[in-house]
Amino acid sequence: IDTDGNWTLVNDASWTSALDGDKAYIVQVTLSGTLLGNAMSGLGQTSSVTIDNTITATLAGTHTVTISNDTGILDNDRITNDSAVKVSLTLVSALTLSADEALQVSADGTNWVATTN
Repeated sequence: IDTDGNWTLVNDASWTSALDGDKAYIVQVTLSGTLLGNAMSGLGQTSSVTIDNTITATLAGTHTVTISNDTGILDNDRITNDSAVKVSLTLVSALTLSADEALQVSADGTNWVATTN
């Protein structure tokens, strides 16, 4: 990487960059060198890169949340004094996930855990 932020790659090298989703980027590739004895220059192509970091949907379907050992005044007020509480989520309508997706839950909004059946 030079002082202007330009990358130079040789011999089938590659690079990966974590791009900020709040900015627009222009990626320009400039090829130079020789290929089978033929000079090669300026054969690059300019492309725009769009980073989509929006949440695509909320939890689909109707669902109910229950906890084990509900000790509140009402049987379903989700109040407990049990520090080892078990939270259950039941979906009335099926939630379909792609093979590369997972449903996660968090008790504090920071630490996330993948759900199990």
